[in-house]
Amino acid sequence: MLRLIGALLTAISCVVLGRIFSRELRRHCELLSALQQGLLLLEKEISFSATPLSQALQVAAAGAGAARDLFVMSAEALRSGQGLTAAEAWQEALMPWQNRLTEEEYMLLSAFAAGLGLSDSAHQLKRIELTRLKLAAAEAQARDNYARQGRVRQSLGWAAGAALILLLL
Repeated sequence: MLRLIGALLTAISCVVLGRIFSRELRRHCELLSALQQGLLLLEKEISFSATPLSQALQVAAAGAGAARDLFVMSAEALRSGQGLTAAEAWQEALMPWQNRLTEEEYMLLSAFAAGLGLSDSAHQLKRIELTRLKLAAAEAQARDNYARQGRVRQSLGWAAGAALILLLL
């Protein structure tokens, strides 16, 4: 009886681990979508309202969902009075995100920072749009990866659980 309970708990934990690994892929897709939403709001705020960048970043944070912290931290770094440029503030806010993004996505957002706040609004709007388009491509790739790998990870959880049960019994 004790072996059966142990086997059942092992199977359940393996299934749960498979679902957790699958959920990480889905959250990555949601993060990329949230980044796009934030950049879209930033673009609209710059083009229509002509607000200062720190305020535009704060407005963009309101609709950025999972990426809210990036925009809030950038806005706060700009307002901090440390004399940071917009690019430096964005890079500083982007640092903690290095583990949540792929290297390509991180480099894309770092490159976006290079021209932030240094040129006229028309040029900045073009840079924001280009970054959004590249993030959309990265999101499509991440969704494709989730479609393929999500089920594989869940199935591996089931398979690992079954294999461990066979070993335990």
